[in-house]
Amino acid sequence: MGILGFKYGVEEYKPMGGLVGVVCALLMVMGVGAGGGLVWRVMGWAHWEWWVMGVAGVGVLGIWVLMWWGVRVYENVRGLGAKRLFFDGDWLIWTWLLPGLNGVGLPLMVMEWWRGSVPNEGVSDGHAWRWSRWGRKVWCFGVMWWLTHFAGGCWMVSFVLDDGFSETLRGWSEYGLLVGLCGACLIGVVVVVDIEWRQRARFAAREAYLVAAKEKYGEVFERMG
Repeated sequence: MGILGFKYGVEEYKPMGGLVGVVCALLMVMGVGAGGGLVWRVMGWAHWEWWVMGVAGVGVLGIWVLMWWGVRVYENVRGLGAKRLFFDGDWLIWTWLLPGLNGVGLPLMVMEWWRGSVPNEGVSDGHAWRWSRWGRKVWCFGVMWWLTHFAGGCWMVSFVLDDGFSETLRGWSEYGLLVGLCGACLIGVVVVVDIEWRQRARFAAREAYLVAAKEKYGEVFERMG
């Protein structure tokens, strides 16, 4: 049992079913909301900040759903045979919660899950996933995610500056933050679905491999219990 009550290390594949739909719906709401805030900001309508704060509030409330999904994905990656994961143990939780680590490490953690779910490795020694290709979808998500945090940092710095450049920096930071958040959430929907399908494909490949192996080496499997 890890911190905050999350349980991990079971190493058993379990289809996530409706949880994937809930996560996708949450990301869609945030992505569309960020896009709406961007339009609001470009049009110069009043009180657009309240709209963005509402989107941020949805994200704060939804972080627990995303963390739950992340732990389940990790469990499935382990259950499907992947070993030597870098984001292991309590890192699964801190990577979501710590601001600096969240900004840098979250896309890398998702990339590790995506690669660990490589479907063409039905049964392996647990290390073959480390030589699998890097997903373009996840990289696109990472770029948008890093843009969001970079723009957010520039936005906070703009309040420290006391010159004419601060207003310009603040304006471009707001655009960058909204574009990055919108892109990260909408691309995130694709990544979440892709990881689910990759894990299902790997599970099916593993089951087919085991069935074929039992038919060919049935006596050996019976001796092994």
